[in-house]
Amino acid sequence: MIERLPDRADLAEFREQPGAIVELHRSINENLMSAESYPTQHSEATIVITRDSQGVKLFVHYHLYDDDVGLLYQETDPITRDNFAMIRDMAIQSVEAMGFILERIDVRSLPEQDRLDLLARLPAFGGRGR
Repeated sequence: MIERLPDRADLAEFREQPGAIVELHRSINENLMSAESYPTQHSEATIVITRDSQGVKLFVHYHLYDDDVGLLYQETDPITRDNFAMIRDMAIQSVEAMGFILERIDVRSLPEQDRLDLLARLPAFGGRGR
């Protein structure tokens, strides 16, 4: 089950810990989206899967451009080796069902400076986007 993290707008802390990012999927398109009390507006989506001492976590981040707001959601069910692919695929399907086209970026294979530049640019990590 995915729940909103109301006190967090992004995953900026992972800009300094790119090794903790297991997978990154970002939308290659902007899509019209309305969420919560915000009006329909151009948005982008990012799925971030991380691993740290507390285990594997899956986050879904939506950036609403007109209001310049980030909405961050986290999978609340424990993620294990047995259910990892299922939970990831369900998150991808959910985001794609909203009209976003996702691409997987292998951040671990990027040269360090390219990885840092990418994470600094993406709204999911506190960047300005576009």
